[in-house]
Amino acid sequence: LNYANQVAVSDDGNFAYVTSVNNDSIVVFSRSATDGALTFFERLQNGVVPANGMDAPNGLVLSPDNSSVYVTSRTDDAVTVFSRDATTGALSFVEQTKNGVNGVTGLNGPFDVATSADGNFLYVTAIDGDAVTVFSRNSSTGALTFVESLQNGVSRVVSAQLERDLRCADSVSNSDDDEDGGDHEDSE
Repeated sequence: LNYANQVAVSDDGNFAYVTSVNNDSIVVFSRSATDGALTFFERLQNGVVPANGMDAPNGLVLSPDNSSVYVTSRTDDAVTVFSRDATTGALSFVEQTKNGVNGVTGLNGPFDVATSADGNFLYVTAIDGDAVTVFSRNSSTGALTFVESLQNGVSRVVSAQLERDLRCADSVSNSDDDEDGGDHEDSE
């Protein structure tokens, strides 16, 4: 757990997942419902398992249905996707999505990651690319499809305030409420 950085707990409370930046790994623990104590279960390390793209992993999120785990790697400019066994907590490599491959842009130094409340989309901030990248998510496999990247000074991100807001973007979160109830459209 050298430089443990992010932690996520499964909705059932039985497992915890932790990124270890300096060990290039994600560590899985089983969790006691009685006292919250953690017991080591497995470690998936960059290059040791078929999962590449976890050099200095940082961001970590479980999908809302708890079937997938997504990990960002600032060094590899990548998001690594794992399927998750709900009974054992074990992770299995699904894919790696990398900046500059298959039309993906905006993953220059991905830092944080979040899913939409419905689990249909994944949002990734990129601290070195001043960007927020959007992927659609296959709910059966967890696999990602690139949708768009909003980058500082590029595409629709043109206002001076928004450019300042995206400079060194390092976190993202979802909101499962829509207070005004309205449809949100781009204003240019």
